[in-house]
Amino acid sequence: KDVDAIQKENLRLKQELEILKKAMAIFARK
Repeated sequence: KDVDAIQKENLRLKQELEILKKAMAIFARK
């Protein structure tokens, strides 16, 4: 794996984590 692919994967994981955090916050409010 080259560095570019790893960085892209890390970025995608970070974005998914942010979405998860937002979803959890919404569920916690209900």
